This record gives sequence, structure tokens and C-alpha cells, in this order.
Amino acid sequence: MPAQFPHSLSQQIADWVSGYSHDALPADVIQSTKLRILDIMGCMLGAAAHPDALSARDTAAQAFPGAQTRSIPYGGGASMAGAALVNGTAALVLEFDDSHLESALHSSSPVIAVAIPVAHAQGCTGRQFIAAVALGNEIACRLGMVAVGKFHQNGFHPTGIFGTFGAICAAARCLSLNATQTMDAIGIGGSLSSASMASWEDGSAAKSLHAGFSALSAVNAAFCARNGVTGPRGVFDGRFGFFKAHVQDKSYPFAFSRATDRLGDDWEALKIAPKAYPCGHYIQPLIDAALTLRRQHGITPDQVISISCSVPEFVIPLVAEPVAEKRRPRTSFHGRFSLHHSMAEAMLQGTLDKKSFDAANLTDQRFNTLADKVHAMVDRQMTDRNQLGGRVEIELTDGRKVAFTVDHMRGMPQNPMSTEDIVRKFRSNVSDLMPAIRIDRIVDIVMSLDRQDDLQPLMTELDAA
Repeated sequence: MPAQFPHSLSQQIADWVSGYSHDALPADVIQSTKLRILDIMGCMLGAAAHPDALSARDTAAQAFPGAQTRSIPYGGGASMAGAALVNGTAALVLEFDDSHLESALHSSSPVIAVAIPVAHAQGCTGRQFIAAVALGNEIACRLGMVAVGKFHQNGFHPTGIFGTFGAICAAARCLSLNATQTMDAIGIGGSLSSASMASWEDGSAAKSLHAGFSALSAVNAAFCARNGVTGPRGVFDGRFGFFKAHVQDKSYPFAFSRATDRLGDDWEALKIAPKAYPCGHYIQPLIDAALTLRRQHGITPDQVISISCSVPEFVIPLVAEPVAEKRRPRTSFHGRFSLHHSMAEAMLQGTLDKKSFDAANLTDQRFNTLADKVHAMVDRQMTDRNQLGGRVEIELTDGRKVAFTVDHMRGMPQNPMSTEDIVRKFRSNVSDLMPAIRIDRIVDIVMSLDRQDDLQPLMTELDAA
């Protein structure tokens, strides 16, 4: 090992990932991870008919053929690489997957997308699989906290950036890589991790591939390392390190210690928040506030003069600007990151689910008229990224102004979704795909993964669906 990197960040991470015993996982981490797996599988299955997921399926069949395992949404034979690409794309495409809010990262989608096919193909036990997901999520979230907000600011999507490294750690666990091989895989990941936010401008489908590409890159990096390819030890903190290269600010104080401080004792993965609605996580608390007002006051769209949404300043460029584009999103994906359109769909339909954001809604005058009445404003008191909330005030034609504040997004530890909530969401996402009795069996298998000898019972039940 080069002398200048005797204790590099990648080495510290690799030592922990390869050396942590799955028997040491705390009970709350095991339970939370099983819920993350169930939730993300529901997102994958729920997206089976989405054009972008279907395109990923066809791409995987043509470019990465194989029959070692299966993809979650489509079954049949698939290579580990192909299944990882399909799983990750399907998990992300509806914007229904969970988020770690401080790092603004969808860690579970790429991590679970790769862990399922590799664990299945390698014959991992359920407990080994859970550990791979838990450790991969933990590393992705912690790396995302080294330079909070800077990657978004510079046009990089954290899910495709840090999700790659989390997915690599998960794949390394499933392949039983040693510390040196894991460190090499992480180093190789520095040449594979990329995710431009250009799709936010025009709503193009490339963004949907970010979790899929991260999972695919994890397969490539882990197998390259297993077969002797070395990776740079200073991939994170060296002279040409990943953070310096992306942030491009010589004076920025990178918080590298956040990636490893109390690693294995304090679990960032427990702060991952599942979503109640299939849209950007910054919009979630505002939807809850608006729907609460709709129910409490019996509000109908024709009564609305204006809907004012107070949000943290850093949220505005992501979901509320440019205003003209957000009020007339070009694609379904564009709509999911539009505060204006999301609010219009929720107020008109009374909820948001996997069937929301249909292309026809984008040009429907009812939605557009209501979207024009939505306004975003900065609340300068909202500065804590761990306290994602929002306030909605609706002005009505009878002169009333009614308001509601959500302090914490539903799904966060301060406002958690229960096990029953996650199971209910899973059922909603898959109820049109399989009978209730099969849904029950899949839920039972996932929630007992820590007692399963391998993943075959889960795969068998999915094939039967």
C-alpha cells in the first residue's frame, strides 16, 4: 500500500464492511432493514409497467444476458448485472423509494438492487443478505454527509454518486470479499460513480437509471476486485480524491470524520425515511399539510384562490424553480419534482399513489389551473436538513385563509411510518399484480429473512406471482 495512505478513508470503510459480523447487527437495525427491503421491493414491482423500467429490462436482456438469478419486477432468468440494472431502475423510477434526508440520498434503491441478485446467486443466508443491505446503506449515507449539499449544488445527483459506493459495499459483503478486495472495489468505484442532474431541466428519463447504474457498477467493481484489479486507496481523501474533484472548492472543510465516527454504534441507516407519496421527498410534508387542510375543511379545487408553501431555502431550486417549468412539467418524472404540479394532483385526487403523474395529467387543464395557484416561498427559520417540514396556507373564495404546518416529513424518525404503514404501502403497490394470499406470503418471508437459509423461498414466491 502506498505510504501516503496508511489509514485512508477507503481502508477504514473496507475494514469495517468486511470485518463486521452479521450476528452483531442490533435488533432495531435488522427490523428497519427488513422494512427497507419490503418497501423497495414494492417500488420495484409497482413500477413493472413503467416505460423506463421496461426499457431497462430490454437493455439488460440484450447487453447483460444470463440466468444466474432473476430481477424483482420481471422474473425469468437474469444475470447479476442485468438484474441489478433492472432492479435499481424500477426502484427509483416512481420516486416512491426512501431517502436519507441529510445527504439527500436514495441509498436503499441501489443497495438493495444489487444485494438481492448477488446474494441469491451466491447462496447467502437471509441474515447475511440483511447485513449486506444494512452496511451498504450505512456507508452510502455517511459518505453523503461529508459534504452536505455540495453535490446537488454542483449538479450531481447524490443517489448515483454515493449510492454506488454503498452498493459496492453490499456486493462485497455478498461475495465475501476480504478487506483488501473491498478497498479495491471501493477505489474502482471512484471511476464508475457518476450522476448528472441535467435531467431535472428537461424531465428526460436518464435520471431513472441512476440507481440502476449504481447497482450495475457495484457488480462490475466487486467482481473486478475479486479477480485482482486494484483500486486507488486515496479515492476519497487523496490528492485527486473523489470529493475534491466533484466539489471543486479548495477551501471547503470536508467532514471526512462523519463517514467513520462511531461507525457501527450510531446508525445513520435508522434515519432513512420511507415515502408516503411518489414524488420528491422535499415535497412530501407539503402534500401532507395540504391534504390535511383538504380533509379538515372540505376544500374543493374551485374554492382555491392560492396555495402558499413555505419551505427551506435549499429546497426552492430543486422543486420550485424555474416556476414556468414547474407549473408545466414536460414528463411524468418532471412532474414528480414539481411542487406546483404535485400539489395540484394531490388536491384534485385526494392522494398520490403509483398511478399518479400520468402523462395525460400534465396537459389536463384542471391540474394546470390549480398548479398556477401554487406559490413557493422561503422560510428562513428552516435550516436543519434533519428537520424537513413545511407550511401550507390556502386562501379560499369565501375569504378564509387556512394553514397547517408539518414539522417533520412523515417517515422520518421524528414522525415515523409504522410497520403497518409500510406493509399497507407494499400491498397498494402490488395489489393489481398478484392475489392477496401471495402478497401475504411475500410479506411473511421478507419479515422473517433473518431466519431464512437463503433467498430461494422469496424468489420462488415471486416467480409464482
